[in-house]
Amino acid sequence: MVKSQQSHLLVLTCVLILFLPAQALCQVRAEDITADFESGNITGVTDNGPNDLYMRIRLDDNHGDLYGWFYFKIKEHALNQTVTFHITNPDGWVNSDYRPVYSYERMVWNRVSNTTFSGGSLIFGHTFSRDSVYIAFCLPYTTTDLDQFLDSVEDSPYLSREIVGQSAGGRDIELVTITDFELPVLGKKTAWIISRQHPMETGATFLIENLISSLIDTTDEIGSLRKRMTWKINPIVNVDGVYEGLSRHNINGINLNRNWDYNGNYQNEEPSVAAVHRAIDEWIDQGHSIDFFIDMHCAPDYYDFGFKLALGYVPLSYWLNQKSFLHFLETYDPWQNASLWRDIDESYGGGLSMMAMFRQHEIDALSSENPWLMRDNGSYVTMSSYRGQGPPTAQAIYDYLFCVEFTDSAGGLTETYPWEELVYLTVEDPDENHSMYYLDEVEVTVTTSASSDTEVVLLTEIEENAGIFRNLIGLPLSKGSPCNNNGIIETSAGAVLYALYQDDDYPKDESTDTALVGQLTLVETSESAGIPGSIELFESYPNPFNSSASISYQLESRGHVSLKIYNLLGQQVATLVEGHRPEGRHTVTWNADNSLSGIYFCRLEFRTESRVLKIILLR
Repeated sequence: MVKSQQSHLLVLTCVLILFLPAQALCQVRAEDITADFESGNITGVTDNGPNDLYMRIRLDDNHGDLYGWFYFKIKEHALNQTVTFHITNPDGWVNSDYRPVYSYERMVWNRVSNTTFSGGSLIFGHTFSRDSVYIAFCLPYTTTDLDQFLDSVEDSPYLSREIVGQSAGGRDIELVTITDFELPVLGKKTAWIISRQHPMETGATFLIENLISSLIDTTDEIGSLRKRMTWKINPIVNVDGVYEGLSRHNINGINLNRNWDYNGNYQNEEPSVAAVHRAIDEWIDQGHSIDFFIDMHCAPDYYDFGFKLALGYVPLSYWLNQKSFLHFLETYDPWQNASLWRDIDESYGGGLSMMAMFRQHEIDALSSENPWLMRDNGSYVTMSSYRGQGPPTAQAIYDYLFCVEFTDSAGGLTETYPWEELVYLTVEDPDENHSMYYLDEVEVTVTTSASSDTEVVLLTEIEENAGIFRNLIGLPLSKGSPCNNNGIIETSAGAVLYALYQDDDYPKDESTDTALVGQLTLVETSESAGIPGSIELFESYPNPFNSSASISYQLESRGHVSLKIYNLLGQQVATLVEGHRPEGRHTVTWNADNSLSGIYFCRLEFRTESRVLKIILLR
């Protein structure tokens, strides 16, 4: 009888256990929390009650600087539990809008369901659907994430990786170079991009990741960004801080972005900064230019902005250059508003990277800030929204540096001119279709490095409201004595031509200032310059022709060849060759059955050289 009663009690107990709420059995406690992984940060975890935890952010140092980063894991017992967290030492920028992110597998991140700010603590909670979960202040991006991404793209023929130094903790500082390596690097314009001097500012690395992906894309649309430029990128400068889960500093408690004051031995710079700084100096010492520099950050503000150097600290022309780049940036990036970018000088704080680039090399330099929480329209930032800003940033840099284009007689872009060629220019007015005012013509000033000659060229709009302007009459080249404003560029072989365009729409848009949009260098050479005899384009047969023509060309070495047909308006009408060809003589046929009678140009491109042949179609 006693045994029977005991059996019934055991069964009843088991039944009751089965029907008890899950939180009565498994609750998240302090011992379930860990930050023992890359970028992890939390300390002092204590129980305040069932599924109610108090915790503190582990500080970078004891200087009282800005802190905010936390990243921890519930190891187990989170399934179906509503857990509340109290961050007892958040920074002053935190408020009830802040919603940390969580993920079960660190692939997809979501935001917690509710937050409050009370008694100096950030309090947030969520009901989780799995036992184990990661929770972070904002979207994490670690050094391992970067390594995995770069491993996945390093086979690209347009990308190379190198280690430029080690951090204070002995970790590698990575430099990524992107360009078309089949073309000579010397003479290309260079953009240098750095990010993550402050470890918690993770959004900038998502942006850079997709910027890299877009630059190595194999489609024709992106090709010019590699052919004419070299991109140098340090995706994570403060590798120690990112790895250790710090907020603003490195492992020595140093804010790297206050540490760019240069001396020849880098004695006053932390190793990570010194490594990047040395790579920049060495690139310049090798004869390369750095034409644009940007240091990417994130901030608690609810909009995208950044910093430019203040007028007075820099000359007017430099200050206008910065404004001009921002004009391009807001044209391409829907989140950007150039008017929100702030002017700073040394009163903001010395040792900034952008200040160092200006003082030491007079490089156009800015510092961007993406929000790490929310946009001004109330939407929370996402990985995809960060990544989506990468390609527009690259395009804005390119268009800023190449706003004025030199074109040949066939309407194609060119870097070199033989003697007796006419110089044509194309300008795309970046705000032409964003203003109530429209231009019919613009002026471009062309100067040469080898003489004092200056010419003003009038460009007219190709069609109403197109925003694209060209000169209808070519600007001749001459070896004569320089004479200003006579309509002829008089210079010598090997000189560099500079084209300067001032955006006349600016005063009507927002101020009385005229904005310097950009400049492009043109290396003028004799017809035999470059790679002597590397290509030759022969007279077509027959010429004139009435149906089809044979066109022959000669290559002295194997390489990528482009052979295209253009009309008098510079419009491409046919592609005869596009791809790698062996050395030797080649012949192709242009069947012009669908083309109108008139003059056409056949353009041959091989590496840095081009040849143009005029052919006539008669019906």
